[in-house]
Amino acid sequence: MSTALPVARFCALCSLLCEPPPEDPNFGATFCSRRNRELDALRDWLAHRDTLTSVAAWESNLEEAKQRLANTQDLLVTGRLRCVESSRGALAIAQRKHARIDSWESDAAFEGISAFQRGGAMTASLSEARDIAELMIVIGGDEWTEEFPKLPGSLYRGESIPVLLLGSWSDAGRKPWLDAGFEVLSIDTPIAQIPRALSEASACEAIGGWDSTASRWLHRAGYTAVVWSMKYLNIEHGDLWYESMMDWIARRNETKRVAAVFWSDLETTFHQVCTWWTGFPGRIQFHGETAEYDPSRYSAQRWLEERLVPSSRGNASPSQPSLILWIDDSFEDLPIAVFESGLATIAISPRRPPQGCNTIWLPCLPAGLGNACEFFRGDHAILLRGSDPY
Repeated sequence: MSTALPVARFCALCSLLCEPPPEDPNFGATFCSRRNRELDALRDWLAHRDTLTSVAAWESNLEEAKQRLANTQDLLVTGRLRCVESSRGALAIAQRKHARIDSWESDAAFEGISAFQRGGAMTASLSEARDIAELMIVIGGDEWTEEFPKLPGSLYRGESIPVLLLGSWSDAGRKPWLDAGFEVLSIDTPIAQIPRALSEASACEAIGGWDSTASRWLHRAGYTAVVWSMKYLNIEHGDLWYESMMDWIARRNETKRVAAVFWSDLETTFHQVCTWWTGFPGRIQFHGETAEYDPSRYSAQRWLEERLVPSSRGNASPSQPSLILWIDDSFEDLPIAVFESGLATIAISPRRPPQGCNTIWLPCLPAGLGNACEFFRGDHAILLRGSDPY
């Protein structure tokens, strides 16, 4: 009788390396709540696959898409690019067509990137935080555990250590941390005020409005890991907040060991691949073989705004028809701003675009489903080949 433990697998849903429980070697439906949501979307897709498009229609759409690409001189390549293969393909098209390229929901990522470029960071991997930390500070709210339901278990090393949840956490948001085996204290506090509150709590035993337990944990811990995701902070001027946190971490390292664990979803893969390809993390305008980087000017949203209201920005309308190439590795809903803009669009995505929009649709399955793809783990530390999560 085999006693082999289940092998940890990298899931192509949320950028985590997960271990299926022994009683569920097939990665069953009870294992992960996010996987359940995605599985429901897949079942719906498969139930309607015969009505989505025929092979002949797909081939006809492909030829029309090739013609649109050939005829445009004003192209935006964007979408939800989450694996190495999609990102490389998108960059190759953007370079060949002298296009702009940016992931669609990149504002939060670039707030972190900009702050990192200016001031650097003191960071740790998920594995280091799990194996060494004596205290974990997790900043955010319930959205964390909705998007990354297995993260608490991935940070648990088999012994209970304190976890300080800062932000806005309900009982449902705290439950996965408690279930994982941590000693949990949550403090509801505005995220924008957390860097200052941590500085004050580090300086004395108790601060008004903060439980004295938090200060005691901070003073006692020799190694603290601070975990957050820029995407789920939902604050203005996230780059300034990041710099304030890094300032606290740097000062704290004069007497203690403190490190940040930046957690991202799978779109960090796109930024990594852009850096390999061009030396820049995204928001790039290609001019021939030359890549020009400008994070304030070359966002996908700004490209779209300039084409919809050119007169208000003093821009002349492009001499050639504008075209959006949308590449989507996910089952997420398509953004209304893109598909109801009226601009010509080519959509390579599992989701069908809205009826009546000026879009050529090339249906596909998400990255990692039925095809081998490579992704970065959420802490940016390792590149892994994703297993089929379904």
